[in-house]
Amino acid sequence: MHILGHILGPSILLCMHMVSFLHQQCLHSGVICHHQLHSESVHVLNKLFFFFESLYHSFNITA
Repeated sequence: MHILGHILGPSILLCMHMVSFLHQQCLHSGVICHHQLHSESVHVLNKLFFFFESLYHSFNITA
């Protein structure tokens, strides 16, 4: 479990950074800001972000 935490920890962090980066790009570009798709994607990204965050913390505790 310790090794798994060391492998998954950084990759989960990377995913979190990618998700937040994509989120920022969407907000700054304004391409999908004016469509309903934007709020949907933000909702999904937020869910993903919190999922990865909770995963990361649970692995940090066990590792």
